[in-house]
Amino acid sequence: KYRIVAEVTDSQYCAAGIKKGQKYVFLTAPPVLLAKESDCPMCIRALGPLTGFVNTIMDRVAEGIDPGGGLFQTAECLDPGLEHGGLGKVYFRVYAQKTTGK
Repeated sequence: KYRIVAEVTDSQYCAAGIKKGQKYVFLTAPPVLLAKESDCPMCIRALGPLTGFVNTIMDRVAEGIDPGGGLFQTAECLDPGLEHGGLGKVYFRVYAQKTTGK
């Protein structure tokens, strides 16, 4: 009954073209990316760090615990950023969103 949303809150020089306001959307069970509902370019350096958030929210839903009550909601891509020899940097706000009966 939930979807997991990873919404871009900041994007600096992203080589993949990810921009602020774009998002990835996942199902909670099974935990899969909903490509048709996502508008972010597919980037392994962005998707990799999101898996832990998706798993934590999925576990909370399975246990009947409020999935929005997690402590950590900010994820960042694996690119170290220009300041550290990388190409750019992207930050996400990750949260659970109740579905509308789909």
